[in-house]
Amino acid sequence: MNYTIKQVADELELKVSTLHYYDREGLLPTIIRDTNNSRVFSKDDIEWIYMIKAMRDTGMSIGDIRQYIKLVPQGRESVEARKEILEKHQHYIEEQMKAYQFISMALKEKLSYYERVIAGEEENNCYDYKDEWESFKKLIPGGTIR
Repeated sequence: MNYTIKQVADELELKVSTLHYYDREGLLPTIIRDTNNSRVFSKDDIEWIYMIKAMRDTGMSIGDIRQYIKLVPQGRESVEARKEILEKHQHYIEEQMKAYQFISMALKEKLSYYERVIAGEEENNCYDYKDEWESFKKLIPGGTIR
């Protein structure tokens, strides 16, 4: 079964303009066109775009995705290079997750503090930037930004 660009955009919660951009950037090398020159998508194309979307959603650059896609037709010869691209991105994701975990911890602590202030269990002594920062630094391992 074939799908229109609008159907694919709706299915993957993307804008049609995003799919046009991916095509212009060479990220959709298997897309064919019908007699009206409209893009026609297969189920395999949709799965490929889903992978691109996942990589973009996690911060992979268009250039890295393009590089990965250019390697695919080389088959087994390019497996190591493709693996390196994905390992680099996996490392990036893990670093981002660590950063978000820290930020989440800091926000939870700050929300807990505000809940205690609202409940009257604690004085609001973080009314200026310096006091607020001193309170925040206590959450940072070693008391300083790495």
